[in-house]
Amino acid sequence: MAIRICKICGEEGTVNFPPEGWYCSEHKPGEVKSLKMVIPSVSKEETRTYTMSHLKELKEKIFLPETEFKELSDFAGGYYFCVYHPVSKKQFGHRSDLIRHIKNKENPAIEDMINRLKKNLTRKGQFTLVVVPSHNASINDSGIKRVAKGLCNGDWIDGTDCIKRKYIMPARHGISGRGYTNEEIAKEKDSLSIENEELIKNKDILLFDDITTTRVSLVAAMQSLYPKHPRSIICLVLGKTDESRTF
Repeated sequence: MAIRICKICGEEGTVNFPPEGWYCSEHKPGEVKSLKMVIPSVSKEETRTYTMSHLKELKEKIFLPETEFKELSDFAGGYYFCVYHPVSKKQFGHRSDLIRHIKNKENPAIEDMINRLKKNLTRKGQFTLVVVPSHNASINDSGIKRVAKGLCNGDWIDGTDCIKRKYIMPARHGISGRGYTNEEIAKEKDSLSIENEELIKNKDILLFDDITTTRVSLVAAMQSLYPKHPRSIICLVLGKTDESRTF
């Protein structure tokens, strides 16, 4: 978790995404619903504010009312499909196994997830679909990338090649939801490059990832996209690692 000073009350508190620019409007550090997010915009002097009401509007624009996606409680603008258990056990249910099959690029599982997502998403409005790349820079294809591509048509633009991995990064393991350090974010960002910027500028972005544990990959990807001036970024992850386990 990152420690930041509230720019309104001056109080110190534990917050999550992003590491800079959080304001504690109710003097309750770490309470996501009491915060507003300020992100870089067109120039250093200009900022754009995402209020919780704006995030709610984006959610309603993306998800159908009966969506199975849930909010990441520690990550404003992040949503997950199910809790992910890295170990295959019957009591953990079908969804964790489905995600494992997607990570293995098994087409039946990929088609299954595409159909599930179509039942959860409005598919209205123009969005660019972007994918967090594999930690292995030599792997351009991935199961989550195939899922995102399967949703691209009409106003849903294929931006799955917008973020590239420049070199191999070791996979991170740890306690789910533990937060991150500035050093971790900096290292992750250094390994990323942004291409096809015209698909990002002034566009609403849906950022896809298969699994989130520490949120490092999501934060680094979003911070890499911000200087390219997206209109907004919403994160969709298939699985949030079980927070009761250490990996």
